[in-house]
Amino acid sequence: MFGGGTLSSSDGQRFPVKGKSTTARAMKKYFAGQGLSTYTHVSDQHTTFGTKVIIVTRREAHYMLD
Repeated sequence: MFGGGTLSSSDGQRFPVKGKSTTARAMKKYFAGQGLSTYTHVSDQHTTFGTKVIIVTRREAHYMLD
């Protein structure tokens, strides 16, 4: 039913931000205003073991696990 904990999945999500934020950036492709990205790591045992807030204009691939 669950995995052995040796595999993981990673995914980035973008969210709009209201107000001031040091990590929010304007990106007209996704937001009318500013937004940020979160990059989440989930194990094959269905548990989240890491979440990182990243600047929306940076590529998510730089934040992947080895």
